[in-house]
Amino acid sequence: MGVPLVAFENTPVSSPIIPLVNGGSNGSWSLGSTITHNNNIGSMVYKTIGALVIGNTYRVTYTISSYTSCHVQVFLGDTAGTVRTAAGTYVETLVLTGSNKRISFYASGTASINSYTIEELVTTINDTPIPVTSLVNNSWTLSFNPILNQWISFHSYIPNNYVIHPTKLLAKRNDSQLYLNNSGNYGEFFNSEVKPFIIETVMNEYKMDTKVFDNVSVIMDTSNDDVFSNTFFDEGIVYTENQCSGTITFTIGSNVTRKEKNWNFNNFLDLTNNTSNTIFVSDWTDTASSYPIDKVVNVNKIDTNKPWFQRGRMRDKYMAVRLIDANSSNTKFTIKFICSTFRASQR
Repeated sequence: MGVPLVAFENTPVSSPIIPLVNGGSNGSWSLGSTITHNNNIGSMVYKTIGALVIGNTYRVTYTISSYTSCHVQVFLGDTAGTVRTAAGTYVETLVLTGSNKRISFYASGTASINSYTIEELVTTINDTPIPVTSLVNNSWTLSFNPILNQWISFHSYIPNNYVIHPTKLLAKRNDSQLYLNNSGNYGEFFNSEVKPFIIETVMNEYKMDTKVFDNVSVIMDTSNDDVFSNTFFDEGIVYTENQCSGTITFTIGSNVTRKEKNWNFNNFLDLTNNTSNTIFVSDWTDTASSYPIDKVVNVNKIDTNKPWFQRGRMRDKYMAVRLIDANSSNTKFTIKFICSTFRASQR
């Protein structure tokens, strides 16, 4: 199964149109191996080329070998190029317009042009279907807050548009259909499969100090159909700049406990090995089959058999926590705070 792709590209086609302008002078031009304009009265020299096609696009390359206090401009038919005010080699893309198949040069002072080349740019259309698996999802971008003058978060280009409603939020997909946001199961968008709920935060108090992080607390309520639910996230990842716990599977009563509205877990240690692999992979070939697509734990960096005496505490100036729930039970999470217990590093 493929997605039809219509792509337009300009392919330069070599053209034998390489002689210097050698005719059609209507001003003070000297014609020869080099064409030279030699007074301060602006005028134009041109050459008619029957091989040119009106309406086609051409790439014109020309060299101004000498220049004195004037401006030089190339024309293709009636299409004017950029005004040049210095010697050099220039490349311009021009569409041949008008009724005359000619290239022209205008000068308003002393200048010489010693070569030019014209290449026709041919438009081709590729409508060959390409496999869906070869498509790369680059839908994420950064949000900038002009008031704070800083980047504040990531957001997706999916869906295409949001429509404000007095009591609801509508989203428009690229097929022009409108959908009511959060009208079905949690994590279900555009009537498609349910996606996991993911929240990530960074513990960065006393950002200049190196800290040892001992515990993570999540203050939240969970419910199903407005009925209280004793539910926590399915998985979590704890990491610093150089350390990572790998993916932790949470089991209530074992490695995560609850006291009133406070959920706590502290069973996270560094499982990274000494390889040069990065903690996360972000290449499309590595993340295309995973969710989310932004980053996935690099299994080549995690050693689940690492000896217990080598599994250190998370020690850095900051620690990040990513919590993941599969949304399989349609649970509503109301998260108020995520915080950590830490102490000063004595190293």
